[in-house]
Amino acid sequence: MADWKKAARAFHESYDTLAFPGGITRQFELLKTGDPEAIEMAVRFLEADPWYFRSGYHKADLLKLLRQQPLTDDQCARLRSLILERVRGRPVRETRAYCRFAPKVTNAGFESEVTTIAQHSNRTAARHAQWILDCLKSAGKASDPRKLLIAVFSPTSFGTAVCRRKVRAANRVRAASGNFHSFLLARSG
Repeated sequence: MADWKKAARAFHESYDTLAFPGGITRQFELLKTGDPEAIEMAVRFLEADPWYFRSGYHKADLLKLLRQQPLTDDQCARLRSLILERVRGRPVRETRAYCRFAPKVTNAGFESEVTTIAQHSNRTAARHAQWILDCLKSAGKASDPRKLLIAVFSPTSFGTAVCRRKVRAANRVRAASGNFHSFLLARSG
């Protein structure tokens, strides 16, 4: 038992420096002050996409802090590319953070690509792309609101299939309840 406690203590003591070069706590502090090197390191960290204990939380926090910092055109382009990779990739804890970050770096080409993913990709990628479109719309960054409606209501969209199923189910319930209501009226009358 003593060996386990030593190992746990060693892990917790070195976690900060192992999680990020120079320490994750220091990185967050530098990022809050707007240090250009810290911003670049955060972008590189997100591009590297390391997996370790609590890494998803760290990535989400980095994205939240990056939203408040000025980014270069190169960093914006790299982050747009990264967001598209993450949308098409595996579902992870920080996916929503990438969606909330998207309005910071969006442009017409990015929005068009996300709309295409929402319409023509597998279920998970389409759902993640739709989350991004929702964030763009709520942030007022959508270039043309009609494009968002096309993504949501196009016949190839997964969302439309779900919507049609819900409408059909609601119609069946209405029909059944109407029949039941007439049955009760006939029985009581």
